[in-house]
Amino acid sequence: MIRYALAVALVVAILGLAAAAIDHGATVRSETDLAATVERIDAAAVDLYENEALALVGTPPPQRVLEVTLPNEGYTSAAPDRFALARAPEENATSVSYRFPGRAERGHVIDAPLVRAGERRFRLDGYTGAVTLFLRLVPGSDGRPVVSVTVRQ
Repeated sequence: MIRYALAVALVVAILGLAAAAIDHGATVRSETDLAATVERIDAAAVDLYENEALALVGTPPPQRVLEVTLPNEGYTSAAPDRFALARAPEENATSVSYRFPGRAERGHVIDAPLVRAGERRFRLDGYTGAVTLFLRLVPGSDGRPVVSVTVRQ
């Protein structure tokens, strides 16, 4: 009888450790996937900002369209608690920060001024799964070019 109780206790302990390992692995995987997505956004925004000119009046603005997959909550993935972008004041740069549950905050700097609906600070942590990002080069409030971000899920 004692052997059965010990066997059950051992199985429960092993299953508990396996569940914790799967949860940690899912978070690390999602963190890596989001870092790769941020790199893709960075490359597209910088390419648009550095290689295109503002459109003439009456013509559509230059744009880049990105199809990305943002991590969502599931057995093999985790959604970020926070995914925020903030344009640096008086600079042509945008800081990106994101954090997953139980993990340290990560950051990245994009060398292009990103805005969303005219806002210098915006969050994308409510979006998960397949998302289309439209990056358009438009004049900012001061007339200088900025990269406007529009999200469609």
